[in-house]
Amino acid sequence: MHTARPVLADLTSDGRLRDAAAGWKDRVEITTARSDEPLDGILVRPDGHVAWAAGPRSAEVDGLRAALATWFGAAS
Repeated sequence: MHTARPVLADLTSDGRLRDAAAGWKDRVEITTARSDEPLDGILVRPDGHVAWAAGPRSAEVDGLRAALATWFGAAS
């Protein structure tokens, strides 16, 4: 969050969210993470608000892509 850029934390074991967000990597910090919380991924805006989140085993990439496009423009 120090860079004042949005952050996508991919908590999936296969990295599918990271792969789905590749077209936004010039505008969004994409990281692989682990959590004890029941989450597959979370997209946080630069102001700290959650723009998108996915529960366990429900990380649907179309919803993530829609949130990325809504908040940060079309993929590159």
